[in-house]
Amino acid sequence: MNILSFNPGHDGSIAYLKNNKLIFSIEAEKNSNYRYSPISSHDVFRALSEINEIPDVICTGGWWPREEPILGFTQHAGYRGISNSEIMIRKHQMLGKDVNFFSSSHERSHVLSAYGLSNLPKGSPFYALVWEGEIGAFYEVDSNLNIKLIANVLNEPGNRYASIYGLADPTFPKNAPFSRFSDAGKLMALTSFSKRNIATKQEEKLISFLLDTPHIQLSLYDDLEKSPYYNVGIENEEFRNFAGIFSDRIFNIFYRFAKDNLKKKITTCHCGRMWIKL
Repeated sequence: MNILSFNPGHDGSIAYLKNNKLIFSIEAEKNSNYRYSPISSHDVFRALSEINEIPDVICTGGWWPREEPILGFTQHAGYRGISNSEIMIRKHQMLGKDVNFFSSSHERSHVLSAYGLSNLPKGSPFYALVWEGEIGAFYEVDSNLNIKLIANVLNEPGNRYASIYGLADPTFPKNAPFSRFSDAGKLMALTSFSKRNIATKQEEKLISFLLDTPHIQLSLYDDLEKSPYYNVGIENEEFRNFAGIFSDRIFNIFYRFAKDNLKKKITTCHCGRMWIKL
């Protein structure tokens, strides 16, 4: 079976598998292109020039919000959802040939990709932790790849984490619609400069606000103008200390849950965008 898979959004890529072997992976941001680039028409034509037959299956992961219906159907599955009902399979015409189009929810794709990239033998049950911008949850997967949600431990862990970089950075417009893609990675680097583990009373209030807010929106900065780290600058030593403390606090939420609830002696696969202060 020949499978052509693509991710059209940020960190865009196109991969081609033939008989269970990866033939190529074209990633938009490589070869000195901008980071987080989506795939372009040039990437598509390059990928098509690398294959000598029409693929049997075209795959893409889910995303949200869903695209508007085109000719009565949507282009891909949604963001959340772990059941088989979150899969979209249909027929498309490609150069006169019927091709199967497959899309799985973003959440489900995270779990199964972590398993596929692991060294676990086929049919092994496992736990999975999805930890990324929107999702912070544990799952149990049986030998037939049935996925069971154990708990949504913390929603939007990545958005909560990245928000403090924009809080401290005076160059970040506080009325921007979204955080920058690079903020989380830069914050990970700053945590290595943290020199203390105990939060001050002011920091505890800030942590509580950031973790208890049901949904992280950048309008939260309107409520944080009196924070000691509002536009203080990312070079500020105390902000760097706080970055490490906040990183540890989020990590410990997941660690405590795993310690108290994951009792089976099976492997845990981690997926998404994780950070751990070293």
